[in-house]
Parts: sequence; structure tokens; C-alpha cells
Amino acid sequence: MQRAYVPYGHAPDGTALPYEAAVTAATARLEQMATEVIARCPTTKIAAAGYAQGAPAVAQFAERVGNGNAQVSADQVAGIALLANPNRDTNTPVLPGRPDAT
Repeated sequence: MQRAYVPYGHAPDGTALPYEAAVTAATARLEQMATEVIARCPTTKIAAAGYAQGAPAVAQFAERVGNGNAQVSADQVAGIALLANPNRDTNTPVLPGRPDAT
């Protein structure tokens, strides 16, 4: 197992990015990093976790993978975790499939 952090919030030159641009850039960087890992070790499974502002980037990556629009296929992803996701819909259950769970 190996852990890597996706740079977030700044352009390569250090300039701060607006929120939406930061999410888009982090999504692209996550996909690039995952693709590079899988190219080096094709049997590797990717797990991605996003916390707070990082959660939307991981969610977009997962959506791209799930829709078949990413360089990483769904069978190469072991799991996705979104924690404190600011894009989570209001009144969404805490646990999927358990509407009464709080």
C-alpha cells in the first residue's frame, strides 16, 4: 500500500486558484496520478478519499470513472470515500441505503 496526496488549490507556479478551477485541476491531477500508478503496476487497485474541499475532486474523478470517461477503468478502483463533502445534497442519508441512519 502506498499513499499519495494530490496538490490542491494552487497552480504549478503557486498562484491560488478559484474554487471551481481548483476542483477541476485536482480532479485532473488525481486521474493523472492514478493512471501513472496503474501504468507502473497494472494489477494495482486505486482507492481515493477526499475530505472537505478535496471531496468534490474525488467525487468528479469517481463520476468520470463510473461513466467510462476516465483513463482509469472502474475495475481498477477499489473504493472511494468522501468525507465532509460540501457538495452533498441536503437531507441525504449519512449511510447510503439507510434513510433513517443519522
